[in-house]
Amino acid sequence: MPQTFITKSSFIQGYDCPLRLKYAVQNTFASTSQGDDFLRMLADGGFQFEMLVRHAWPGETLGGYPKTAAASYAKTMTALRACLKAGKGVLHEAVFVVDNLFVRVDMLRIVGKTLELCEIKAKSFDGPIDQTEAVAVLPCTYGDKNGNPVMLTKGRVNQPQRGRPAWLEYIADIGFQTIVVERALAAEKMTGLTVSPRLLVSNKNQIACAHDWFGNVLAIIDPSKIVDEHKRPELHFINTPPVGFRSPLIAEVNVKLAIDMLRKNNAQSGAARWQGKTLDEIVDDASQLIQNKEDIDPTTERAWKCRGCQYNTPAKGDKQCGFDACWGDGAKSAQNLFQLYYGRTYTPPEHGTGPTVNEDDEWIDNVVTQNGKKKPLQVADLEPEQDDTGSSNNKPRVLRRCRQIQAAKNNKTQFSDQFADIVKARLMPKSGTGILRFMDFETTSACLPYNIGMKPYQVAAFQFSVHSLVVKNGKFDLSKIEHVETLCIGSSKDTDIHARDVEFATALRKALTQPWQGVSDETSAVFHWASHERTVMRMVSERLAEHGGHDELVQWLNATCLKEDNDPPGRLVDLLKIAEANTFHPLQHGRFSIKKFLPALCSEPETLKVIHDLGFTTKVPPAEDGCIDPYKGLPSLASALGDTDTGLVINDDDENEEEAHDGEGIRNGTSAMRAYQQLRFAECVQWKDAAKKPFDNKAVEKNLLLYCKLDTAAMVAVWWWLWNKGNK
Repeated sequence: MPQTFITKSSFIQGYDCPLRLKYAVQNTFASTSQGDDFLRMLADGGFQFEMLVRHAWPGETLGGYPKTAAASYAKTMTALRACLKAGKGVLHEAVFVVDNLFVRVDMLRIVGKTLELCEIKAKSFDGPIDQTEAVAVLPCTYGDKNGNPVMLTKGRVNQPQRGRPAWLEYIADIGFQTIVVERALAAEKMTGLTVSPRLLVSNKNQIACAHDWFGNVLAIIDPSKIVDEHKRPELHFINTPPVGFRSPLIAEVNVKLAIDMLRKNNAQSGAARWQGKTLDEIVDDASQLIQNKEDIDPTTERAWKCRGCQYNTPAKGDKQCGFDACWGDGAKSAQNLFQLYYGRTYTPPEHGTGPTVNEDDEWIDNVVTQNGKKKPLQVADLEPEQDDTGSSNNKPRVLRRCRQIQAAKNNKTQFSDQFADIVKARLMPKSGTGILRFMDFETTSACLPYNIGMKPYQVAAFQFSVHSLVVKNGKFDLSKIEHVETLCIGSSKDTDIHARDVEFATALRKALTQPWQGVSDETSAVFHWASHERTVMRMVSERLAEHGGHDELVQWLNATCLKEDNDPPGRLVDLLKIAEANTFHPLQHGRFSIKKFLPALCSEPETLKVIHDLGFTTKVPPAEDGCIDPYKGLPSLASALGDTDTGLVINDDDENEEEAHDGEGIRNGTSAMRAYQQLRFAECVQWKDAAKKPFDNKAVEKNLLLYCKLDTAAMVAVWWWLWNKGNK
């Protein structure tokens, strides 16, 4: 039997749970991340960013896999000794092995007796604005423009600095590599060497030039040859940067202090087994767990964190379901209870009204364990929390959870006491006559910016859909609703974002201000879902203002984006906030994403008819609980992209995170990102599998428009449902 290794990826997968580590190493469990990681890296430009780094620090590429560990390690040791003898060198993908620990270092720079261990991540970093400072090595205590440390907490009296949650995974990853490299060097009796851990990330405060923007990298992908996580596309610069070009988009951070914190103090693992342990202690215990094949009692780790586990997916082929293995007879109960709105902070009434229960209290495991082998639990089996439970910040969630539990118990939608008044005040033109608009954007971003002059991960708005409903004296006719849409793709010849911003903003202004059916109205509500559209409009406004020459357009964008409580108020009205604060449907499964809320409402024939009347006459059958999901009736964007035969998973679900409906970050899934890239950068992203279905750009455009149109149709249906319920 080949030796089983803990790699840096499996170590991080299991950092908050030793069972995840076990499943990752055994590779016998189905995972939601299998295949999708490659496409996500390709779509967000991770491979391209790594290419930029390698251009700045060229060297020998070694490579290797756990199955070739001995040979790969020997090759690395030979190359490393040669570099140490020369006093310098750069090794890419150097392999280090000790016991059952295996790491492949992205880049190892040898400077005298120092080994600069570099991990390359296409993650946004709030780095220096000054270009000279941007290319310097930054300390991990580096602060943003407001002086707040980016990677670490500020630290207080009797409370030492800790790694910020957003960066902990990356710090622990490099820490694991540092430990393995140090131990491997000790085993080789290579003394007097220092390992200096570095993190190379994307500086979001620097702008792209002709050498480091997305359109300057050609990626050639052959899906038939992608057999494991280590494969990468074939990458080439279209216009090769000068020798020695170091892109200021690359931020290099010395993370030794942060790693030392994890090694000397609490490593901040979320695993119950490793609470309070140092990083070295966790590495030692993980190694022993895998070597001894020790059984781990799942009940010690079962908690709310299991909701987002990558092994929370059905068995497939010869792969088992890790979630079922952990929860056993309680698996169905746990899945049902995971539908509780922000359930991680739920406090069972018997806990009283003290501080909110946190994950360590594992309320969900306690409830499931007590239920035993009885009929699976439902949200309806829970009891509402006491009104004064938890912090003031948590109180709105307490109220909404109570509403959800009552809806589940009564099988009836619950409404706030203020619901009817809010509907009348906010869902109609104030004068009773006007035009209500429903707006949705599609946007994308990448590590390497889509235009020269843009910053990493700066959003490009490329599509919108607007439905417009004329209201006269409080009356409306949904059969006469108007719809306009725009795709602003451009081409790889467009090196400046300015032209696309002008095109997008000009078309949007027309869509939100033009008269319809003899009615002119530029003041009534523009409905959207979550904060994304407001954020994007402000971003476009800032770019246009910085460029200059479009004062009137900038003024219109800024006036439109004003908050509702401004004087004068802005036009944008967030339907999500109205729905979330005032309603709970028993079938929405605890989520307020429109892709969860709409199917619940479509279980009611009147709402489903609205969607049908808006042009989405799908034949999607009802789910077991009665939900009808119009999104499942849309044509496959993945199919139009030719991905049906690759065997790769494409995850279009933007609901993986509980916070997804807050509208932060990229809204569209991997396929939509790739669709934009295919339409705009056809010569930059090429797929060469001969058996692959060819791209159909017309179908891609059509499907993108349908996706966005359904989002605004969904808002119309939600608006109608709210209006209808509020007037009964």
